[in-house]
Amino acid sequence: MNPKVAVHLESGDDVVIFEGTVARINDPDHPMVAHVDDAYEAKYDMRHGTPFWVLQPRVAFAWRSFPNDATRWVFSARS
Repeated sequence: MNPKVAVHLESGDDVVIFEGTVARINDPDHPMVAHVDDAYEAKYDMRHGTPFWVLQPRVAFAWRSFPNDATRWVFSARS
Protein backbone atom coordinates (compact mmCIF):
# COMPACT_ATOMS: atom_id res chain seq x y z
CA MET A 1 0.00 0.00 0.00
CA ASN A 2 1.24 3.48 -0.85
CA PRO A 3 0.39 5.81 2.08
CA LYS A 4 0.81 9.01 0.01
CA VAL A 5 -2.51 10.68 -0.79
CA ALA A 6 -4.14 13.86 -2.04
CA VAL A 7 -7.60 14.71 -0.67
CA HIS A 8 -9.88 17.60 -1.56
CA LEU A 9 -13.35 19.03 -1.20
CA GLU A 10 -15.93 18.13 -3.79
CA SER A 11 -16.46 21.79 -4.68
CA GLY A 12 -14.74 23.26 -7.71
CA ASP A 13 -15.48 26.77 -6.44
CA ASP A 14 -14.14 26.60 -2.86
CA VAL A 15 -10.94 24.63 -3.32
CA VAL A 16 -9.01 22.98 -0.46
CA ILE A 17 -6.43 20.29 -1.26
CA PHE A 18 -4.25 18.36 1.20
CA GLU A 19 -1.27 16.21 0.24
CA GLY A 20 0.36 13.93 2.78
CA THR A 21 0.41 10.41 4.15
CA VAL A 22 -2.27 8.33 5.83
CA ALA A 23 -2.13 5.67 8.50
CA ARG A 24 -4.89 3.30 9.52
CA ILE A 25 -5.70 3.13 13.23
CA ASN A 26 -6.97 -0.35 14.12
CA ASP A 27 -6.02 -0.59 17.80
CA PRO A 28 -8.91 0.53 20.07
CA ASP A 29 -6.31 1.39 22.74
CA HIS A 30 -4.42 3.82 20.47
CA PRO A 31 -4.29 7.26 22.20
CA MET A 32 -5.91 8.99 19.22
CA VAL A 33 -9.09 6.88 19.49
CA ALA A 34 -10.29 8.69 22.62
CA HIS A 35 -9.85 12.11 20.92
CA VAL A 36 -11.70 11.00 17.79
CA ASP A 37 -14.49 9.40 19.83
CA ASP A 38 -14.92 12.56 21.95
CA ALA A 39 -15.14 14.80 18.87
CA TYR A 40 -17.44 12.37 17.05
CA GLU A 41 -19.74 12.07 20.05
CA ALA A 42 -19.91 15.86 20.50
CA LYS A 43 -20.99 16.31 16.87
CA TYR A 44 -23.05 13.17 16.16
CA ASP A 45 -24.05 11.98 19.68
CA MET A 46 -22.45 8.56 19.08
CA ARG A 47 -19.02 6.92 19.31
CA HIS A 48 -16.91 6.24 16.21
CA GLY A 49 -14.60 3.41 17.29
CA THR A 50 -12.01 1.81 15.04
CA PRO A 51 -10.78 1.45 12.36
CA PHE A 52 -10.25 4.92 10.91
CA TRP A 53 -7.64 6.70 8.82
CA VAL A 54 -5.45 9.61 9.96
CA LEU A 55 -4.00 12.11 7.51
CA GLN A 56 -0.61 13.68 8.27
CA PRO A 57 -0.61 16.66 5.89
CA ARG A 58 2.61 17.75 4.20
CA VAL A 59 1.17 20.61 2.16
CA ALA A 60 -2.23 22.28 1.63
CA PHE A 61 -3.58 24.54 -1.11
CA ALA A 62 -6.72 26.68 -1.12
CA TRP A 63 -8.41 29.32 -3.25
CA ARG A 64 -11.74 30.83 -4.22
CA SER A 65 -10.63 33.00 -7.14
CA PHE A 66 -7.59 31.38 -8.73
CA PRO A 67 -4.91 32.72 -9.10
CA ASN A 68 -5.81 35.91 -7.18
CA ASP A 69 -6.08 34.35 -3.72
CA ALA A 70 -4.28 31.02 -4.08
CA THR A 71 -2.58 30.06 -0.82
CA ARG A 72 -0.11 27.29 0.02
CA TRP A 73 0.77 25.98 3.49
CA VAL A 74 3.67 23.65 4.30
CA PHE A 75 3.45 21.60 7.50
CA SER A 76 6.44 20.43 9.46
CA ALA A 77 6.70 16.72 10.24
CA ARG A 78 5.52 15.50 13.63
CA SER A 79 7.36 12.86 15.55
